[in-house]
Amino acid sequence: HSAVASMAALLFALAAAGAETLRPKNIDISLTARWDETPLSVESAEFMADEGLFWDYAAALHEPEGGGSDQEVLAAIEAAAAGLLSPLRLRLLRVLLSAHVFSPRAAMWRQIAATDAATLGVSGTSEVWVRACGRAHALPDGAGADGAAGPVA
Repeated sequence: HSAVASMAALLFALAAAGAETLRPKNIDISLTARWDETPLSVESAEFMADEGLFWDYAAALHEPEGGGSDQEVLAAIEAAAAGLLSPLRLRLLRVLLSAHVFSPRAAMWRQIAATDAATLGVSGTSEVWVRACGRAHALPDGAGADGAAGPVA
């Protein structure tokens, strides 16, 4: 253990001695993932779920027609979140979205949904369905949580 302490002391001394001549350096990190790009609205919904504000956020979010540009989607996300979060939490959301922190979790939910859909026999054309009582129930196009649902055949 004394060797580790000696090494740490040496590194600290070298860092302290050269601290005046050191200049800050930028660090660039590039990561690749094995999943498709995750929409920012999905990642922001994960953040809001952690905050206990998912349903309020879902009601407030109005994404641009046809998807819109990245800037338009981000503006819609921030507009919906601004009424629910403190300014500090809103800045945290921006940082976490820029780093795609919630992308792995969103990809996990997508994979679970695909597995459940295959297990329960949901057709490939069903975009909206719920699992209840061990069966899949498809919702008609455009139906929300209160829309009529029928069992998937």
